[in-house]
Amino acid sequence: MVHFHLERTNPDNNYSQITNNIGQIVETSYSRIRIDPINLELNLLDDTFAETTNSAEEFVPTYPGDLEFVPLGWAEMQADYYIEEVTPAESNIDLTDTAFEFDASVADNFCLVNNPTETVEHSYDGTEGTISDDSLSLNFVALNRNSEEIINASTRMVGDCDNLGVDDVSIIEEGFIPVVYTTE
Repeated sequence: MVHFHLERTNPDNNYSQITNNIGQIVETSYSRIRIDPINLELNLLDDTFAETTNSAEEFVPTYPGDLEFVPLGWAEMQADYYIEEVTPAESNIDLTDTAFEFDASVADNFCLVNNPTETVEHSYDGTEGTISDDSLSLNFVALNRNSEEIINASTRMVGDCDNLGVDDVSIIEEGFIPVVYTTE
């Protein structure tokens, strides 16, 4: 396994967030990503070159597995109750100016997980995962799905449904997104 440098490391690129319904954000920003050079997969659970910040000390999110950071390709809204206007959680992976782009199959790995109820593919009320037309960036958005009828629900959009889309986040041990070498 090796790490490659991300050219775009400003605040708009290469980060993942967990937010709550009052706009507090925990964000992990990445300057390098670990890649398996044989299988051409990004390791979403490696934080060797990452930094996590919290906008409010009183917000203590539930991280997946034994992690103390937000995995790459993970956007989650952890909300207690419904507020109509709320800051969404986002995740962005930008491979611009690297030797890689996302594999064409990557969108097949996106999923939305609503706890405690269901897993849904692709989008739900503005929660979505998208890949850029040039296959160089991924973006995930998770919105508050609580309502007067549904409380204490979380909404999570992930880039590796098989590994990160499980209901019990305490068992998460791995996560990958496939890439290919760029043709340019």
